[in-house]
Order: sequence, then C-alpha cells, then structure tokens
Amino acid sequence: MKHINLILIFLLIFNQSNSQQLTKQYESLKYKNFKISYEKELNPEDVKFIAIKIDSLLNEWKLILKIKRVRNIEFRMYKSDKSYKNKTNVKFNQDVYHNQNIIHLSPKIFDRKSLSSDKILVNAVILALLSESGKRGCPKWLIDSYAIYFSGLKESEQQATLNISGNLKDFKQEYSQLKKETQYNAFLSKSFHFIDFVNKRYGNDKLNFLFKAFNGKRSEEEAFEFALGEKFEEIEKAWNNFIKRN
Repeated sequence: MKHINLILIFLLIFNQSNSQQLTKQYESLKYKNFKISYEKELNPEDVKFIAIKIDSLLNEWKLILKIKRVRNIEFRMYKSDKSYKNKTNVKFNQDVYHNQNIIHLSPKIFDRKSLSSDKILVNAVILALLSESGKRGCPKWLIDSYAIYFSGLKESEQQATLNISGNLKDFKQEYSQLKKETQYNAFLSKSFHFIDFVNKRYGNDKLNFLFKAFNGKRSEEEAFEFALGEKFEEIEKAWNNFIKRN
C-alpha cells in the first residue's frame, strides 16, 4: 500500500512539473471556437495576425463542411523549424501535424510573402474541423488527403496512378506503414487522385457528407455507401475505371 501511495505522489509531482514547464514555454490566446498556444519568443502581434486568419477560415470551412459545433480545437505555433520538429516529433516534411488533439503549425505560417502560408492554414483548419469525424471511425488517410487536396499544398503526380490499388481498404494499411519521406509523398499523390475521383463522380456535397457518415457505428464500407449512394463494390469498380482513364 505504501508503494502505491509513493507512486501516486510521484505521478502527481511529475504531472505538476510538466504542467509548469508547459506554462513557462508557451503563452496562449483563447477565441470562441479555438485556442492558440505559442512559444513565448514569438511576437504576439504576429500570433494575433494568424489567429484572425484562422478564425475567418474556421467560419468559412464550418459552412462548407456543414459543421455547427467546434470543440476542443488547439493550434500550436513555434519560433523555429528546429523547435517545431523537436517538440512535435513530426515524421515527415509536414508543415501541419495533427497529434493528440493539437494542430501543430510550422513557422512557415509567419512568412507573409509566401503563398504556402495560407495553404498551410487551410490544411490546419480542415484537420481541426474533421478531427471529430476521425474519432468516430473516419480513416486518418482520408481526412489528411482531403485537407491536402483542398488546401492545394501538394499537386497530383500522374505517374502515381500506375501503382494505385483498386482496393480502397489498402489505403488504410499502406498509410499506417509509411516510414520514408518518399513513401509519404507517393501515398499523398495516390490519395490525391482518390479525392479527385470522389469529387468529380459524386460531387462536392457528397464528398463533404462522407465525413459525417462516420458516426461511430457504421463500418468504413457502410459509411461510403451511405454517403455516396452506391454499393461499396460499385464505388470500387468506378474507382478502378477512373484509374485506368487517368
């Protein structure tokens, strides 16, 4: 019993220490729909500038995705690329990294002359809004691919169609096994084609509704059928035909 009490005391002290350390490292801003935490070395005016853009984009994409409520969204900002990579343990060359309910943003968002800064924010906002869908069973690859497709962060590569699987369930397995930067980029190129396929064949409204179809009860196949209005086998058949044509 004494050992258990000692362990509990140690964990309490450890958690308090971590909390204090986090407070020392970061400042925070709270808005109606989200929170921003940022390294103290950052200029607060620069952070507010980004916060205003995030607020505007959140309202815009809430309408697009027909999401009424936004909960527990936190964006975190870093002073340098080194700090961003070290503190997030980001796996690949990603300017947006979603992990444990936090949307981590690379310092590139502060480059007002770069066109990619706005694309990074769109990507981040989409990931934040669809995080609830992910908790209800929507595959991470689908959310990440949608965010990249509509943010315009990456372009499609035509040669990638040569190695795209016609089995949609392969996407989930392949995404979970990515280890190299080249594998990651190749996968995004493939999944870009899939989002393009759904958007062109079924329309933007059904594509957006697909994320709501994941309600924690439907399987992946059932969600696709419910949202797109076809049997899963027919969706895969149409997908295979799309691959051959492109």
